[in-house]
Amino acid sequence: MTGPARQIRVLIVDDSVLTCRILSAAIASDPQLTVAGMAHTAAEALRQVDILKPDFVTLDLFLGDTDGLAVTRQIMDRQPTPILLVTSVVSSGARALVLRALACGALDVVDKASAVTKVQLSSTTLLELTGRIKALAGARVARPRGPAPSGRRQVPVVGGAGPRAGGAIVAIVASTGGPHALAEIVRALPAGLSCGVVVVQHIAHGFVEQLVGWLAEQGSMPVESAAAGAVVQAGRVYVAPSGVHMRIAPGGVIELTPEAGASLYQSSGDILLSSVAEAYGRAAVGVILTGMGRDGTLGLQRVKALGGKAFAQDEASCVIFGMPKSAIEAGCVDAVLPLDQIASRIVREMSTAPYQAAS
Repeated sequence: MTGPARQIRVLIVDDSVLTCRILSAAIASDPQLTVAGMAHTAAEALRQVDILKPDFVTLDLFLGDTDGLAVTRQIMDRQPTPILLVTSVVSSGARALVLRALACGALDVVDKASAVTKVQLSSTTLLELTGRIKALAGARVARPRGPAPSGRRQVPVVGGAGPRAGGAIVAIVASTGGPHALAEIVRALPAGLSCGVVVVQHIAHGFVEQLVGWLAEQGSMPVESAAAGAVVQAGRVYVAPSGVHMRIAPGGVIELTPEAGASLYQSSGDILLSSVAEAYGRAAVGVILTGMGRDGTLGLQRVKALGGKAFAQDEASCVIFGMPKSAIEAGCVDAVLPLDQIASRIVREMSTAPYQAAS
């Protein structure tokens, strides 16, 4: 017989008293959640974190005395705690700030403008919010390591050439904690990589443009939002847009399809990986990074079945081990790798058959 579920103590940080009350009522409606405290300024939030040591923090990025990015950084420095950003993301500047906070260790974002009305949360939003808090509360959190002093740590090219239409491909799927993990991989990949890289990152709608721009600043490989009809080129990274599924057809042609109900996720890692397996066979590499759920497992099984290589991020370096764990338990993973070894393994694979032959 199992005991009662662990109580999750939540600190609410928002400069709006009304928003704090709405979130407090939502959190109190779930028997597993408790409001540990409320804070309206950055200074008060940091003081509450030090004193209360909450299990979880909801954080608005727009506080009266400072922005929440500084709060995120200081919480991760002083008392690493799972953080859910509950903030307005209506402008591109706001979305860019959110992305920086995610890179600093925040786990996910809820758009306050659409989630919190003037008087209440809708019943659907309430369940989504409390469910997300409970799912994220057990995440492994720490302030992510930044780039090396040189700004970019790259793995040397082995037998690579300049960008061209490659005959090999790497497909990466990530969810919670993914922006930081992707950044570390992009920093380390060399500009002359002899294959293209395609990416599905589960992220709130409207954030892909900011994610692409931020990833492009991390390394020397060009990073772009995938466009329908484009052909995957070696030495480039393509990120799936929000709200559509990305497939890679034979010849490296990108296909984007808005298929509501086809998958729990849009974009779907399973759909991307399965298409890559069909199009590239033994010249495909699939990688599953940190995240909740099981997305990517079925696709990685297809990669493995058709002769490609399949890798998963290890538990110690994951924020949430759900997606890699699912793939590992399905028995379709060739190697379980720390995050800081994934780029070098990709480069090593590209120097061996069948990837060299495919190029």
